[in-house]
Amino acid sequence: MVVAALRVRVATLLAGAALGVALLPAGVGVVGRSLGRAKVNAVLSGGGFDPEQRERVRVEGYSEANSCVVVGGALTAVPFSLAVIAFGTAYALRRKQSEA
Repeated sequence: MVVAALRVRVATLLAGAALGVALLPAGVGVVGRSLGRAKVNAVLSGGGFDPEQRERVRVEGYSEANSCVVVGGALTAVPFSLAVIAFGTAYALRRKQSEA
C-alpha cells in the first residue's frame, strides 16, 4: 500500500518535471524575441535612417525576432503533449488507487 502511494506520488512529480522541461523552449523563445526586439530598437535609436527605411528595418527586425517564438513553440509541442499524457496517467493511477 505504501509502495503504491509512493509510486503515484513519484509519477506525479515526474510528470510535473516533464511539464517544466517541456515549457523551457517556449520560454527561451519568448526571451529570444524580447532580446531581438531590444537589439532592433537599439539599432534604430542610433539614428542614420530616414523614416521609411526606419519602418522597414523595424518591421523586418520584429518579424525575425518573432521567429524565436515560432521555433520555441514548435520545439515545445511534442514534449508538452507527452507531459500532459504523463499527468493523465498519474491522475488515473491516483483515482484507481483511491477506489481500491
